[in-house]
Amino acid sequence: MKTRGGPPEVGALKTLWRRWVDIVDLFARRRPGRRRVDPQMYVVLYKELIQECRKLAESANEVEGTFYRYLGDLVQPWLTPSVLARADRDILIDLLVRCRQVERQLGVPSWPRSVRDWAPRAVVVSLLIAVGILLIGASDGGWHSGLDRLRGWWDDLWFAVKWSSDVERLCVISIILILVSILSISRTARS
Repeated sequence: MKTRGGPPEVGALKTLWRRWVDIVDLFARRRPGRRRVDPQMYVVLYKELIQECRKLAESANEVEGTFYRYLGDLVQPWLTPSVLARADRDILIDLLVRCRQVERQLGVPSWPRSVRDWAPRAVVVSLLIAVGILLIGASDGGWHSGLDRLRGWWDDLWFAVKWSSDVERLCVISIILILVSILSISRTARS
């Protein structure tokens, strides 16, 4: 069932669906923003989404009606944010996967969500780079001294990599992989 474009009712459903899936995503991924979900606003969104699914199911042909009833059935158990908060994480992840499949079937674009995921990290990295540039510029000899020092570090690193043995490179790569694994496991454990 591909419904790209379509009547305005489907457009309203896409908007409501997108907002609801964003909330499910917060709870499934245990994001801090889940605590700021307003229960009253959620209930209003929930009721509008259920109502829209029912309205579309009644006015659609048999195949599309079945699809819209499925959407309503998918949303139905999640009455309030507290129900989402008490749910098992595996169940929420499964719900989120189903919701993403529905988004693809409805033709809901996914790029804004990915931008929201990486944009804060890009801002932090940019700020760190800017601070590093400012520190280099504020060093004793000014920009040229800082750039010379940076170029010297780069030359030292390049020399070390160029003349290292395979065993030494393997050890460095192993240490990096272990550190990345520890970081990812600790992030998973916190959430």
